[in-house]
Amino acid sequence: MLPKNPEHYNEISIIYEIIWKNLIEGVNDRNSDFHTFALATTNNDKVSVRTIVLRDCNKKDLYISFHTNNTSKKIKEIKKNPNVECLFYSKNEKIQIRISGIAKIFNDDHICHKIWKNLKQDARNCYLIDKKSGSLINSPADVHQEHNNEVSKNFSLININIKKIEWLYLSSSGHRRVSFNEHNLFKGNWIVP
Repeated sequence: MLPKNPEHYNEISIIYEIIWKNLIEGVNDRNSDFHTFALATTNNDKVSVRTIVLRDCNKKDLYISFHTNNTSKKIKEIKKNPNVECLFYSKNEKIQIRISGIAKIFNDDHICHKIWKNLKQDARNCYLIDKKSGSLINSPADVHQEHNNEVSKNFSLININIKKIEWLYLSSSGHRRVSFNEHNLFKGNWIVP
């Protein structure tokens, strides 16, 4: 007997709403499968992937965002090539969301200052270290925090302006895959899974 598929199984308009529901849940619920995602950047002919925490999303303006250390390798890669890919996956919901977009870096500006004011101290501490992200050290004890109340120059916000979203639902009765992009005005097209 085939499993009962959810309402969105054959409805593109519902799928698009579910994508944004999942992303909003990822921003607001640290236990959500959509709270973290894999971010891929490039540097010449090499690809780098790392796990990122989703900090904001906006359906109307079509972006997602995250915080990062301004001294990280990903900042250099984004400056060189702002085209990025994001991959979200929920094992429980059997949903994969791929987002392609253009990353924009915000550092030491009014946007960062506003976000910084609302960060908890333990989140701020990630950016108040005296060493460059990714640099070699002899021991973890070599890293020290610089305590002050000013916005760390290491703190950056990255907005990813969404150009394409692909949604994949895995089901034993048949997978479903939809592409939403600028060319179809985010209305969606079925594609072969």
